[in-house]
Amino acid sequence: MKSALYLITTEYPYGTSETFIENEIKILAKRFDKVYLLPLSKGNGKCREYPSTVSILDTFTNCRLPRVSVNIFRRFGYILKLLMMELLHTNKKKYFVKNVKSMIGIISSGISKAECLKKELNVNPLVKNYYYSFWMNEGAFILSVLKDKKLIDDFVFRVLGYDLYDERRDGGYMPFRYINFKMTSRVICISQDGVNYLVKKNLFPDKLTLSYLSVYDNGNAPLAKPVEFTLVSCSNLIPLKRIHLIIEALKKVTIPVTWIHFGGGVLEKELNNQLKLLPANIHPELKGQTSNSEIIEFYRNNFVNLFIHLSETEGGAPVALQEAASFGIPLIGTDAGGISEIITGETGVLLPADVDVERVAAIINNFNSDKMNTMEFRQQVKAYWYKNFNAEINYNQLCDMILSGKFTTI
Repeated sequence: MKSALYLITTEYPYGTSETFIENEIKILAKRFDKVYLLPLSKGNGKCREYPSTVSILDTFTNCRLPRVSVNIFRRFGYILKLLMMELLHTNKKKYFVKNVKSMIGIISSGISKAECLKKELNVNPLVKNYYYSFWMNEGAFILSVLKDKKLIDDFVFRVLGYDLYDERRDGGYMPFRYINFKMTSRVICISQDGVNYLVKKNLFPDKLTLSYLSVYDNGNAPLAKPVEFTLVSCSNLIPLKRIHLIIEALKKVTIPVTWIHFGGGVLEKELNNQLKLLPANIHPELKGQTSNSEIIEFYRNNFVNLFIHLSETEGGAPVALQEAASFGIPLIGTDAGGISEIITGETGVLLPADVDVERVAAIINNFNSDKMNTMEFRQQVKAYWYKNFNAEINYNQLCDMILSGKFTTI
C-alpha cells in the first residue's frame, strides 16, 4: 500500500523560519510516496526550495473562516464540549476563564480549518494517510478535532520550545495541551530535557518519544588554522539568545579575535551600537539573516576555532550547535534546555545558565593551550555528533516509527 504524509508547519516552505524542517523533509520525501505540506501561514510570501516529490497545499491560508459568532451558533455543543474538557484539565483555570473569549476563538478557527482539511484528504483505499504537525500549536489542534470526530485514525506532533514550556507562554498557560495529548498517538520531543519536563506533568507519559532534530554530514572544515582566532555564533537576535553576553565577554578578551555572528532579528540595531564599545583587538561581523546553505559553505571553507551559544533557554539541542559539531568545531554554551545533550566533555565546555562572562573570556584567552585546540578533540566532537545527531540515521528512524506505528518509549 502506498503512503501519503500530511505535514502541518507554521509557515515552511514559505518565509525564513523553521529552517530545521529543510533537513527532515529530505528524508520524509524519500520514505513516503507522497508528502503534502500544509503551512498555517505564508510568512513573507517567499517560497524556499523543497523536494520535487513534495506538494504544497494552501488549505489553511486559503480557508475562509466564518465569524466566531456564526461558528458558536452552528457548533455550540461541540465548542462547549472542548471548552469544558480544557477547563476540567487545566491547572490555570483562572487564566482560562479570564481569557475564555480568545479560547473560543482558537476553537472556532481550529474547527473551521479542520473542515477545510477534511476536503483535501486522500480517500483512495490503496493509499494510507499519515498526519504530522511539526508543533503543538493550531496544527495539532486541527488534527485533534479531526481525530475526535473520527475523520482520521492517528496523528503525531513534535514539541520544541514555545509549545513545550509553560514558562514561555503568557500567564504560564499552554493552551489545549490536554486535548492534543489525549488525541494524538505520539508526542515527539526533540530533547531528553523536554521528555523529563513532560514526565513531571504526568500527562499521558506513555505517549512520549525522543527524536532529535538533526543535521547532515556536510564534509570537513579546512585543516589550516587562521592567524587570528575565529569565534562563531548563530541565532536570531532576540533577547533570550543573550548575544549581549558574548559582547560583554569579548570586552575582556586580550587576544585578537574575529567574531562572526549569523542571524538577524529585532535587536540588530541595538547590538550594532554595542559593537562600537569592543576593544580594537576584536573584529566583529554581524552577518544578518543568512541561509543555511551559506552557513554550511562557510564552515566548509573556513577554520573556526570555537562556536559559542549563551542562550537563556532552548527546547532542544540547537541545530546551530549540531551544524558546528558536524564539522568538528568545539562548542561552549549554557546549560539551558537540551544544550547539555550536545555540549559534553566530549564536545566542549558546558557553562552554568547564569553564565559568568569572565569565564567565557578566560576560555578564549587560554584556548591555544587547551585540549580543545587539537585535531584529536575536533575528531571527537564530530564522532559525538555522528553518534547522536546524524540526520540520515535519526530521521530514518523517525520514519520507521511513523510508518510502523511502533514508537520507542521513554
